[in-house]
Amino acid sequence: MQRHDPETQAQKELRDDQQQAQQRQRKHPDDLAARLGNDASDQNVGPGVTEREVMIPTAYDVKEINRALADDFTDDDLKQIPILPQGAALEQGATYVDLAASPREAFKINAGHHAEEGHYYVPKAKTPYEIWNRLIGRERGTSGVKDETNQ
Repeated sequence: MQRHDPETQAQKELRDDQQQAQQRQRKHPDDLAARLGNDASDQNVGPGVTEREVMIPTAYDVKEINRALADDFTDDDLKQIPILPQGAALEQGATYVDLAASPREAFKINAGHHAEEGHYYVPKAKTPYEIWNRLIGRERGTSGVKDETNQ
């Protein structure tokens, strides 16, 4: 019986890149492409990198945050706290907490903001509620959300 080795992540990414490159290649000479209306921008080259495929760092991965939260959270908890990478867009109307802030307070953000250096934004929508409540110092009860969308 032959054993099938699973494809590594690097092999999968290389294969996906090769497939997308083939799809982007010009299929016809310029004059024929113009008559057919084939433009590379019209081609469906498949999805780009999705959020699921991008490795989002967690509180466990960020040494400074790991040390700061280690007394109150287990390693398994820390691995469930996503931290937006620097430059990532913050979603309009979404709720976040900045782990670099003191005190840690939940807030809603207006459009056009990005994760800045020195800030560790945790999106509420991607954090288990029990952990979220502990992050903002609330076990149960009020939402504790400061609305910054009107600023």
